[in-house]
Amino acid sequence: MRPWLTILLFLPLLFWACGGTVIPTDPVKEMKKKFVSKYAYTILLADMDLREEQFYHKYKIIEFTKEGKLIITTTEWEKVSDDFFELHESNLGMELLSKLKTGKYNNLISPPGFTNIIGDSVYGKFKEILTEPNKPGVDGTVSTDWSFNNAWRFHPEYSYLEKELGLQGLKIDKVEYEQFKERFLFNRPFYGEAEGTDSTHYGTYSRHWLFLRPDFYQRKLDKKNFEKKDGGSSDGFNRGGGGHGK
Repeated sequence: MRPWLTILLFLPLLFWACGGTVIPTDPVKEMKKKFVSKYAYTILLADMDLREEQFYHKYKIIEFTKEGKLIITTTEWEKVSDDFFELHESNLGMELLSKLKTGKYNNLISPPGFTNIIGDSVYGKFKEILTEPNKPGVDGTVSTDWSFNNAWRFHPEYSYLEKELGLQGLKIDKVEYEQFKERFLFNRPFYGEAEGTDSTHYGTYSRHWLFLRPDFYQRKLDKKNFEKKDGGSSDGFNRGGGGHGK
């Protein structure tokens, strides 16, 4: 049988298997192909939604040029498959993919800015901050004793990155960052220390994100945790993966 005839015979089966619809491609993989010539970049999951039984993502892209410039853009809403949406339900605000300045890729879920910004002296530094008794610390907690926090602080000229990364008022502890760099970078997803049985320091289940993005969580609640009428998505903890490579 001729190859083109085989393809024509196969297409109706593919169409039927997909329920009569075309399965959306993986936007992150598509961007990785598109950005192959870029020096370095980070792709963040900026938003998620369910509209008329179709899942959507919106991404924020931070590009780093060889000349030291930062270019920040946000995509339009992108259709994603049910499986891809479910894979990343836990990853609001997180890095889904980063190309480091070494040319290496990190395909594992990471806190915003951790691969290309936090820890880089160009953008800021870890600084010991003295917290008075009964005064809220950088993470909002209150201590009855004087305490020092070795936390990340952006240089004034890059202070806007705190908002772009969704880190306003969130403590980024040096010990936590070093733990990420030594044990998690290129190895497995990282959500920071658990803040309870149902919350993480970063991502969709972060208490910080809950207060920072009330519009998202209200929309999520209104749409029954983005559950389709046919039960196509669940509201569980999914530690989206990936791997690393050159």
